[in-house]
Formats: sequence, C-alpha cells, structure tokens
Amino acid sequence: MKNSNRLIYTDNLEESLEEVASLFDRHTKFYTEIIEKDKKVIKTFNKDFKIEHAKEVISKAHLKHSALNAFLIAAPSYGIEAQNALLKILEEPPNNVCFIMFAKSPNHVLATIKSRLIKEDRRQKIPLKPLNLDLSRLDLKDIYAFLKELDKENFDSRENQREKIESLLESINRCQICLNEQELQAFDLAIKANSSYYKLSYNLLPLLLSLLSKKRSP
Repeated sequence: MKNSNRLIYTDNLEESLEEVASLFDRHTKFYTEIIEKDKKVIKTFNKDFKIEHAKEVISKAHLKHSALNAFLIAAPSYGIEAQNALLKILEEPPNNVCFIMFAKSPNHVLATIKSRLIKEDRRQKIPLKPLNLDLSRLDLKDIYAFLKELDKENFDSRENQREKIESLLESINRCQICLNEQELQAFDLAIKANSSYYKLSYNLLPLLLSLLSKKRSP
C-alpha cells in the first residue's frame, strides 16, 4: 500500500483513516473543519470537502518532502469543483507524496477520480441493484423500453437516482467495456446533472447512446 494512491470505501471514516495512518512513518491528515465562535478549530467528518480544502492539499503536497508522506483525505462527501481541482495532482503526485482518499460510497466520488486511484472496499457489502438492461445486446429498442420503464419508477431520493448511474457504470465494468477519459467525464456530468434535479432518463440517454455507438464501431 505504501507507494500506491488509493481510494478506500469505508463505513467508518475516522476508524479507517487512523488504521491507515498507523502504516506510515509520515502522514498528513486532511479533515474538513468547523470554526466555532471563539475561533477554535474543530476537526470533523461531518462537513463536505470543498475547493478550499483541495487547495490546501495541493499547496502542502508541493512542499519539499524528504521521505514518503501519505496525504490522507477523509470527508462524508466531496464537492465536484474540489475533485476536479485534485485530478492533476492525483495523476502526477509530487516526489515522496502518495494520496489516500476515504469515502463512504462510490457515488460520492467522480468517475475521473476513481480511474486514477486503486480502489479498496472495506464496507459491509450491499450490492447495487443490477439494471434491467443487457449491455451485450444493446440496441435502440432496448434503450427506449428501458428509459420508458425508468420514467415510471418512483424514486424517493436523488441518491437512489445516482445509484442507477453508478449501476450502469458497474455493468460496463462487468462487461469489460473500456471507457476513455471523455466517456468517463460524461458519467461525471450525468451525476452532476442528477444533483441539479435533471430527469434521470435524460441523464442516462446520452450515456446509453454513447455505449451503443461504441458497440457498433469496428
């Protein structure tokens, strides 16, 4: 683990962070913060990781490190702008720096982030419900029927809709369909649109059409 950038899914952020920290001689922990009225800074796991936190990580990572320093980043969720800011440094870490991120769900992390990190799942296993769609035999008729049925479903939260997008990505991995950077970014945009209350079928349609086009390409 010591020289690998990783993304660890865990039910207990603090417990997993402390366990991983014990494996490194040098480490830097990044929590999000709450500043109380008396200006006392309280470390917490109950606040989103935002762009200001990402800038702090990047700034400290670019300092000179004489030995391996593990940057441990934990938050209940990560802002899209903050994640995009981390993309370059995760792909090309400075000398003697490795990054380990902790998240409670794959849904909380962009596909472009996940593609840059080795993933380790320490959560109690609750599998995503598979989509009622056979990607190996995908055609326009299947896409139309699937989205029509999807529009009839009564989703009780945006998180449930997001899980549908994540299920599609998981199905793609199971079918061993390779996605390029642009295609991964399309999933990120779909997740962002989902959080902005776009209709789920509208988000999935371009993804499915892209898969169909990929399937038909020689």
